Amino acid sequence: MSIREWLTFGSRFATSLVGTTILLLVLTTFDSYAHAAIPNQSRGFEAKCAALSYVIQQHTALPAEKRSYSAYVIDDPAAGAIAATFSNQIPPVLHDVRASFDARGARHPKTGKPVKLWKAAIEKLGRSSAVVRVSWYSDPEASGSASYHLRLARGRWCVVSKSDEILS
Repeated sequence: MSIREWLTFGSRFATSLVGTTILLLVLTTFDSYAHAAIPNQSRGFEAKCAALSYVIQQHTALPAEKRSYSAYVIDDPAAGAIAATFSNQIPPVLHDVRASFDARGARHPKTGKPVKLWKAAIEKLGRSSAVVRVSWYSDPEASGSASYHLRLARGRWCVVSKSDEILS
């Protein structure tokens, strides 16, 4: 079947109520699988970066935060690319450091100074909305996580709300 024949069939089929319903079901089902493909990785990466950026900006707004940590360390398969989006950040955002742990918490392996570990995971990714779980850890008595709800507006992910916050 040629493209022209397929489009003609599709337009005739979609004009009926049953055809419209089936077409919507197929598109909705395909949409969830299509978003799991390569373009989704980019959108997921952008959503994770937006959520991490939002939370890291909140944390670094506190003067004590900048004094307490020598670095933020990103724990993610794409950590290098994520860390690259945080240039000129204080404390610096690193990706190539494997923190060491002792009774006081996470430490930079070379300097022994405290670091904060960050992790972001996509919980839900749609066409124009996402939910990203951001977690952080610095010591046995200081860690937290929350789900951040994002919307895609004008090509950029923006945090619109937060839920399920857990702090220790």
